Amino acid sequence: MTSFRQIEANRRNAIRSTGPSTEEGKHRTRRNAVRHGLCAETVIEIVEDIDDYRAFEAAVIADYDAQTAVERELVLRLASLLWRLRRATAIETDLLSIQAEILRDRRDQTRSQDDRSGSVVPTVAIMLTVLLGLAALGTEVGTWYGTKRNMQGAADSAAYSAAIAKNFPPGTSSGFTAQAKSVAGTYGYVDASNNVTVSVNNPPQSGNYSTGPLANFAIEVIIQQPQQASLSAVYTKTAPTLAARAVALLTSSSRCVYALNPTASGSFQVDGGNTISSTCGVAVNSSSTSGAIVSGTVSAPTFDIVGNYSGTINSPKITKGVKPISDPLFYVPAPSWVLGSCNYTNKTISSGTVTLPNGVYCGGITIGGTANVTLSAGTYILMGGGLTVSGSATLSGTGVTFYNTGNTLYPYKPVAIDSANVTLTAPTSGALAGILFFQDRSIVSTAQNVLSGAFQGALYFKTTPVVADMISLQINTLNIKNDYSSLASGSPLKEPKLVE
Repeated sequence: MTSFRQIEANRRNAIRSTGPSTEEGKHRTRRNAVRHGLCAETVIEIVEDIDDYRAFEAAVIADYDAQTAVERELVLRLASLLWRLRRATAIETDLLSIQAEILRDRRDQTRSQDDRSGSVVPTVAIMLTVLLGLAALGTEVGTWYGTKRNMQGAADSAAYSAAIAKNFPPGTSSGFTAQAKSVAGTYGYVDASNNVTVSVNNPPQSGNYSTGPLANFAIEVIIQQPQQASLSAVYTKTAPTLAARAVALLTSSSRCVYALNPTASGSFQVDGGNTISSTCGVAVNSSSTSGAIVSGTVSAPTFDIVGNYSGTINSPKITKGVKPISDPLFYVPAPSWVLGSCNYTNKTISSGTVTLPNGVYCGGITIGGTANVTLSAGTYILMGGGLTVSGSATLSGTGVTFYNTGNTLYPYKPVAIDSANVTLTAPTSGALAGILFFQDRSIVSTAQNVLSGAFQGALYFKTTPVVADMISLQINTLNIKNDYSSLASGSPLKEPKLVE
């Protein structure tokens, strides 16, 4: 322990040392206390062990499990502050010990020396002030860390909710932006309030999904708020501005069969003891107690239905009473053409080998007999008349989409393919990528679409019986695959997922 005589000797030596005399010297040394003393952010190696500090820092980092750069910076700052707080506590203890030693020495000294002992008291008071300040800074850094975690949760929820809104009609920018800001507000981060900024970007401004085929399906939410420093303002010039970022992506849906009629009995129906095997999920929106009627067998990884079903469904996950699902393809734009124009009228082929170009077919396309027809890539507008393939006719096409519609002059008719010699594949790029059959959403008809053959692509009949409004299958075996590897943006059927 330092004695009173040693302290007196130190004081006499200090008088001889006046420190730097020039302005340059004073400027160089005025931050020595921050670099080397009580407020030093690094270890003072002459009295502290660098390995001890590294172990202490690692323990703090492990406790908080920082996930982002901002979180890591806050945790590192907290570790530094806690270390310095321990240093201040040790210094305070030593100073009090010195004061106690002086008080003991006073009993052996003359009264003329009494005034010297009081010089330690102001020092102790200063140290206590520093100690309280460091404690305040450590508390505030911990608070900022908690705020950052809460802010990240808000950004994650807002981005995910915005992706759901984008995938729900009408899916407009104003709609999903309002949804994201509303969710962020429930966490206490109201845009333009208390210096909070909530930004919603589609596509994201940065990251893996700012460009490329998936950019339009990605929504970025960024929440920012500057923090305030109170007692800790003595030790830090400015408080940090905390920020959290999240990106949600509309990825390929785990389902690929949807029956969207909200009330029909037998909205999904398999007759005649037949078998349907699907590598992707089935969703039935009907609230009827007989929303799905299966006389045969259905196998799928998931089967979700709003109401109830009868029959045999082989699935590890059958869920009844789910919420109705919105049209998963609502965002796909209908093809455009010059209204009233017709490239072909009442096109009928019954023999020979023919290649058909894309275009507007008023009165539809009828293929029968022994005809062998190949379709050129592109969009086929069926303006009334539908598509009919029968007999031993053969039909093939790659990169094709059929848009089935109608008007007063050319009334709507369903698709009727009653031939096993049909092989059709949807486009792999463009606005209609992955869409093979697209029925006009404004058409309402009870006429059943009949499909037979090999199809690769979405069969989108939203308001007529077969694949979307009601599904009724009367075939021996149907295998439904879920392979979208040829599509740059994945399946046209989407569901949200957090990716950043």
